[in-house]
Amino acid sequence: MVRISVVIPILLSAAAFICALLALLSGKDTNTLTNVYILRVRLPNNFVDEIPDELLDNIPDSLLDSLAQTAAKELGLRDFYTSHVMNYCSGFTVLTGDPDGDGPQPATGNRSETTFCSPIEGLYAFNPVDIFRTELIPGVTVSDLGIPEDVETGARALAAAYKAMFITFLIGIILAGLSVIFGLLIGWNDSRGIAAGMGFLALIATLALAIASAIGTALAVKLRDILNDHMEAINVRAEHDGGKFMGLSWASVAAMLLALIYWCFGCCFGGSAKRRRQERRATRKAEMTQA
Repeated sequence: MVRISVVIPILLSAAAFICALLALLSGKDTNTLTNVYILRVRLPNNFVDEIPDELLDNIPDSLLDSLAQTAAKELGLRDFYTSHVMNYCSGFTVLTGDPDGDGPQPATGNRSETTFCSPIEGLYAFNPVDIFRTELIPGVTVSDLGIPEDVETGARALAAAYKAMFITFLIGIILAGLSVIFGLLIGWNDSRGIAAGMGFLALIATLALAIASAIGTALAVKLRDILNDHMEAINVRAEHDGGKFMGLSWASVAAMLLALIYWCFGCCFGGSAKRRRQERRATRKAEMTQA
C-alpha cells in the first residue's frame, strides 16, 4: 500500500530540487530563463545628456562628439545587463511594431532581447564595471561615462557573497536530489530510524537553500542600492526581475521545509510507534479475553 506520508515529502523534495535548479541555471544561455535574474542594469540611450557638468569638464573634447547622442551599443555596450548566479547576460531593447506609429503594425512598446550570455562558472561574481571596461570601444573609459570608482569598490566587496550563494545553492540542490533518491529507495520502510535520517537530510537541504536564498535576496537589494546611489546621475538604473528569481529560490526553501515536516511526522508517529500501539492494543485485548 502506498504511504501518503512518504509520497508527499518525496514530491516536495523533487519540487525543491527543480525550483532551486532553475534558479541556479537561469541565464546559462540566451534560451534559458533569461528573464529570471538577480539584478538588471539598464543603460541610458545616450551618455552626454546624463553626465553631470562637473564631469564633462574632465572628458577630452575629442570624445564629446562621439559620446553626444550616442546609444550605448555604439560605444560597444548593450542596453542592459542581467546578473545570474553563475554568469551574466546582456542584450538590447527592441521597439515592437512600427517605430513611426503610422504603419500597419503601430508601436506597442519595448521588449528586451537577450543576445549574449557569458560562459557559466562556479564561483562567479557580477561586476558591471569590469564588463563595461572590457566592452567599451578603444579610447573610451568607464570614467569618461561618469561612473565613479565607488561602484566597482561596492561590487568587489560583494564578490564573496556571490560565491557563498553558489556554494550553498549547490549543496541544497544536491541534498534535495538525494532526498528524492533515498526516499524512493528506502523511504517506504516502516522505520522511525529511516524517517529520522530522511528528516536530517531534509533539514540540511532546507538550511542550505535558505542561506542561498537569503544571500541572493540581500545581494539583489544591496547591489541595486549601490548602483542606483552612485550612477543615478548618469541615468543608469538597476532593478529586480519582479520577484521571479526570489520566488523560485524561496519556493525551493518552502517545499523542502514541508518535506522536513512530513519526515518528522513519520519519525514521531509512524513505523515502530504504530507497531507498538498495535502491540499494546493486542495485549489489552488478550488480557480482557483471559479475564
